Amino acid sequence: MSKLTVKALKELKGQRKIAMCSSFDYFHARACELAGMDAIGAAGSFINFFVRGRLSANDDTLEDALMALEGVRNGAPNTFIFMLPPFADEFCGVEQSLRNSATLYAAGADAIRIQGASKTKLQKMEVMTQEGIPVGGHLGLMPRFTTWFGGFKCQGKNARDALRIYEEAKRVEEAGACWIELECVPYKVAAEITKRIGIPIIGIGSGPDCDGEVQVHLDTLGLQNFHIPKHSKVYTRFHEESIEHLTTYRNEVVGGVFPTTDYGFKIDDDEFDLFMNEVEKAS
Repeated sequence: MSKLTVKALKELKGQRKIAMCSSFDYFHARACELAGMDAIGAAGSFINFFVRGRLSANDDTLEDALMALEGVRNGAPNTFIFMLPPFADEFCGVEQSLRNSATLYAAGADAIRIQGASKTKLQKMEVMTQEGIPVGGHLGLMPRFTTWFGGFKCQGKNARDALRIYEEAKRVEEAGACWIELECVPYKVAAEITKRIGIPIIGIGSGPDCDGEVQVHLDTLGLQNFHIPKHSKVYTRFHEESIEHLTTYRNEVVGGVFPTTDYGFKIDDDEFDLFMNEVEKAS
């Protein structure tokens, strides 16, 4: 498969649905590419989550982002990869964000995704676009700003908030974004936004009428055994299946069932006899 360009990604709007998924390492990125994903999202926060086991940490760094990007890019060399900037970058000025984004872009990212539509965020999008760095937007529920929403809750459930999200989508498009991720917005609202915005609207928990969907592979593959978001469809229970298989493995080892000689390597009888002769001499 050939990697999508920004131009090709934008032209998919109205042609077919766009499939995106998150990943953080070589192996899952490789699986995403072999499955034909249009794009993969990665972030340094995944290093905190998947590697360090810090489920709610918001202190991922540029170095973390570069580590995640390295693994994902090596696993999916022919797939469009967009990166979330480091957490603190959300609150930096345009110059610092441009510097960090340029570093990620030079390291192999195809685009940078920015949450929100504040004046500063829009300026970042405009400057990055002008400098040739593709940008994606993210509206609705924004995980890095949930304290302002009272937690992980659907956004746009009343007319005022729905209109605000629509107006933000127009401004993000005008700022030069190549697509917008729309998270946890009522599906009727998301459908209208999708019809009225000229760039792809990629939903997550925003219904079937967006231009595409993005999911977190942690949820879709059942890699954990705690809360599964309402918007996530679990296609396999990898965590439970791993426990089951590892329990079987452990019991077979302890019980002497595994390994058998079928899983080992042979030596010719003559060579073994020579070996034993030498062993006996040395004893």
